[in-house]
Amino acid sequence: MSLAMWLGVWPVALVLGCVAAMAGYQLASAWVAAGERADVHLAALMAGLCPPAAAVHTAALGALLIAGVVVTLLGASVQRPHNSSPVIDAGFTIQSWLPLGLAAASFVLVYRYEVGGAVWLLALSAIYDAGHYLIGAGSTQFWEGPVAGAFGVAVMSFALVSVGVPPLDEAAGLRFGAAAVVLLPAGVILAGFLLPRADVVTPALRRLDSILLLAPIWAWFVGRYLESLSTGV
Repeated sequence: MSLAMWLGVWPVALVLGCVAAMAGYQLASAWVAAGERADVHLAALMAGLCPPAAAVHTAALGALLIAGVVVTLLGASVQRPHNSSPVIDAGFTIQSWLPLGLAAASFVLVYRYEVGGAVWLLALSAIYDAGHYLIGAGSTQFWEGPVAGAFGVAVMSFALVSVGVPPLDEAAGLRFGAAAVVLLPAGVILAGFLLPRADVVTPALRRLDSILLLAPIWAWFVGRYLESLSTGV
């Protein structure tokens, strides 16, 4: 991802699109294996298209999300077997691509707004994942991984503020760091609810789980923050 960020917005969008597509496919496949009717190919397609759409324009992403929900509902209505609810079937497909596609696309939006904002998001999510999975993997206590990750996020936030990575000033950087301490583990918890069982293996989902909540909120925050700087409000 670091190399893609150095090359530009389209490499970032393509890398995240591939990861999101694989995650959508794996998540939908997990629901199919659990006996539900999810469209694995549509889930992969929609999740994978979200980051490139965000690279084009924010409006393009919004239009794609709306169209994706409509197409998923129509597809479930056409393909539904007897005694099957198209809304429920579509729901499993939508939950397999919408959160993943939105999170990956939000990273692209942040990159478009301000490269430094993407550096913040990547650095904090990476340090959280390292603490959570490396420390948590060898621990007998479920809380040690998240606590280690949160501690790493706090340290990294202070480091980024000290270096002066744009676009945040000291106060905004510390506020974002505090929000990341809460939202990164919350994203991992949300990813667990998206799965039919906790023991399902979805490697691509684990590449995005920590930013499921943080990335969309961060994209909104960066956009508003830069707007306030430009208007002086």
